[in-house]
Amino acid sequence: MKYLFLVLMVIMLVGCEDIPIETGENDGVVTDFESCVEAGNPVMESYPRQCKSGDETFTEEVEILKPCTREYMPVCGEVEVQCITEPCNPIKETFGNKCVAESYGATILYEGECVEEKQDIESICIDLGGNWVSDYNECEYINKTSCDELDGSFIECGSACRNDPEATICTMQCVPVCSLLEPKPIGGERDEHGCLGAAGYSWCESKQKCIRPWEEECVLEEEDECSSDSDCVTDGCSSTICRSKYSEGISTTCEYKEHYSCYKLTSCSCVAGKCGWEQTTEFNNCLVEKQ
Repeated sequence: MKYLFLVLMVIMLVGCEDIPIETGENDGVVTDFESCVEAGNPVMESYPRQCKSGDETFTEEVEILKPCTREYMPVCGEVEVQCITEPCNPIKETFGNKCVAESYGATILYEGECVEEKQDIESICIDLGGNWVSDYNECEYINKTSCDELDGSFIECGSACRNDPEATICTMQCVPVCSLLEPKPIGGERDEHGCLGAAGYSWCESKQKCIRPWEEECVLEEEDECSSDSDCVTDGCSSTICRSKYSEGISTTCEYKEHYSCYKLTSCSCVAGKCGWEQTTEFNNCLVEKQ
């Protein structure tokens, strides 16, 4: 009986030994925030972030930005960015001052606010599917909407020989043209009227403007005798006749009449394609009074 009691005591002592129990926790050693995250433990969205492993909580170490004054002396800095799908190029960002830029780890490029770099006009033309004509700053074969966005002057149907006034053969081709800047004076300068001969422009006296002869004729419409006041001149012995300078001269008798003085109160002008005296109130009142 004594031996049986001893055997039972031994069995009971063995049964009371600690038996390992699986808790489901990661077998890795957790010593800091990073290892806590790697072990698959939950992360609390706080600032700084916290990770809990069992009864312990680990706090993420974050870099504390150095204190800076609020003085506004802007600098343009380059900042590295992280993209999810593919590598990203650094971006430019304006910072309030040098201290703030350095605290964010930015590479300072220059003092002052960042200036947006504009793409050169030739590259824009090509990107739009156009053909760049560098000598005349023209972009061919783009639509009016694109031309307007570039602040250009759009010609829906330009001549294929518009920039070659000496061309002997020219195709009947309609070329959409967006003129972006004033043409460069290649091979010559502007004449006394401001016409650029190298670009095929010449002065048209009757129309009082620079034209390209293959684009428009330097003639007046058949029913018009003037296109501007400069097409009209005075004639007659007492300069009381207002006519087109393209018409034949008119001779009058040299006799003076009192109402001739009224013509000094008006001017010989072009009105609706016809040369005539400008009908001012002062002129008309004078005629009524002295005739």
